[in-house]
Amino acid sequence: AEHDAAPHERALQKALAKDITIRVHGVSEYEKSVAASSILFGKSSVEELSNIDAETLEGAFDDDRKFHFEKSLLNGELNVLDLLAVHTTVRASKGEAKREISGNAISIKKEKITDPALNITSDFLLHDKYFFIQKGKEFYLIICN
Repeated sequence: AEHDAAPHERALQKALAKDITIRVHGVSEYEKSVAASSILFGKSSVEELSNIDAETLEGAFDDDRKFHFEKSLLNGELNVLDLLAVHTTVRASKGEAKREISGNAISIKKEKITDPALNITSDFLLHDKYFFIQKGKEFYLIICN
């Protein structure tokens, strides 16, 4: 009845996925997968994002959506364009990154970036290690070493 009333909410699929995940991996892993799904497919808030443990955060991303970055570059002079297009390949060029920022399409840690001249600091990091970047429905994780 619940499914018939709102099939777009996928109650049956979610119940089946929950049951199988708990049987195979346990409750803890199910809860981690729900948290990871909320990052990638939900409308999680900055607070919810900050509450997700580092292992779950990293596990939510395929290797082609992860980049490594030297944390020592966070000296207060790192421009957002350099982060996106020079030190990583999140965007193909600074011009592309600038257009997307001007179009209000880039977020870091769920905060819209509106200034292409913005300096990136450790304040944008999650767990003092990760940059969580979103462009539309695309998600990227930059891991600082």
